[in-house]
Amino acid sequence: MTTSAQCSPTKSSLSCCQIDHNSHGDVHEVAIAANDGYFIQDKCSFPKRPEVDVTFCDIHFTVKEWSFRNLKSKTKDILHGVSGEFRAGELIAIMGPSGAGKSTLLNVLAGYTVKGVQGKILINGKVRVPYSERWKRTSCYIQQESLMRIRITVGEAMTLAAHLKLGYSISSAYKHTQVLELLEMLGLSHCYDTLCGKLSGGQKKRLDIALELLSNPSVLFLDEPTTGLDSSSCSQCIALLKRLANIERRTVICTIHQPSALLLEMFDAIYAVADGYCIYKGPVKSLLPHMSSIGINCPPYHNPADFLLEIAIGDYNITVDKLAAAMDTMCKNDKTVIYTMKPQLDENMKEPPRSAGFIAQCYLLYKRQLLCLKRDYTLLVVRLLCHLLIGIIFGYLYMGSGYRANGVLANYVYLYGSLLLIVYTGKMAVTLAFHWKCGY
Repeated sequence: MTTSAQCSPTKSSLSCCQIDHNSHGDVHEVAIAANDGYFIQDKCSFPKRPEVDVTFCDIHFTVKEWSFRNLKSKTKDILHGVSGEFRAGELIAIMGPSGAGKSTLLNVLAGYTVKGVQGKILINGKVRVPYSERWKRTSCYIQQESLMRIRITVGEAMTLAAHLKLGYSISSAYKHTQVLELLEMLGLSHCYDTLCGKLSGGQKKRLDIALELLSNPSVLFLDEPTTGLDSSSCSQCIALLKRLANIERRTVICTIHQPSALLLEMFDAIYAVADGYCIYKGPVKSLLPHMSSIGINCPPYHNPADFLLEIAIGDYNITVDKLAAAMDTMCKNDKTVIYTMKPQLDENMKEPPRSAGFIAQCYLLYKRQLLCLKRDYTLLVVRLLCHLLIGIIFGYLYMGSGYRANGVLANYVYLYGSLLLIVYTGKMAVTLAFHWKCGY
């Protein structure tokens, strides 16, 4: 486990306010003891978000592949008419072997993948339109790999995200209070002055969740949140997600590859896919009885998650078509579903504050970049030394060429080379770093 090493930067590097102690007067705190060794403070000062049920019907996803042998494109189906419903207050696991379509289904439900998708996705019974701005403000997507800056502290990352997500329509004192409450709720208050690069894997995952919770989303999508974590960190991460779902009534949907039996019991429901088909959906406790009903019994002392994956890859001599047909038979009585609108969505929903404008975003990101350069100036010094060395070489090669009439071409080559050096050395640094910096 990595200790929370302290660093020299102070809390005010990106903060523009001090803690407003008066703003804590209306905060109702409930301490929730966790069996994994830390406490989570349930703060009720966040604006209440509507409970959101996500329903999807007959989802197909098709991609086009170009065949160089036949010199024509062909289509490939990734999802084959999957359907289901994820309710508010539940922690749902999308499971399946590699290549089964877990991440594809998650991206389709989150709205990240739109092209090639057929079917209906309903939010509280209302059809969601593609590229919906309201849906973007209602949900968040936490990627598998963390893309945070390693040279800024946890407090600075949270403060910067608060300014970007919440904008400047609300006071800085309120944003700073929300940052402190979130860090305390997720067990990261002691890491306020810790550089993000020195956090452990579990702390980085909790920080990723905290950064998204600043916008107070109703639906959380997570792509394999336990990847790269040890068993203790995995338990803490899943326990945190379960509390966010059960206590705060959020809809938490995550993909997970092969959880342990302990982790599997923490989930409220499972949605299992294999080769793009749904082979099981429902509560965890109903998984083994359902498999027994179709003639597949779990061996004693066997992990049900491993048992499910072994079934999905065909170890028990049962095809995916038979599993999907058995699932359709079990859900036959649930086909006539009456979609009811939740009143919170229209009546009690308070629109979240607008994010920062373009000028404010440029200012905040430029300030963050200067802060990173201030703490790690090795690259800056190396670039200055390289320019100085190349300047000496150019000066030696073209020394005295400007005084001769037959050296006009040499002057041109010198100017052209100097422009290439100045322009491309600056451009290449941005080009090489853009692909991962744009994700944060």
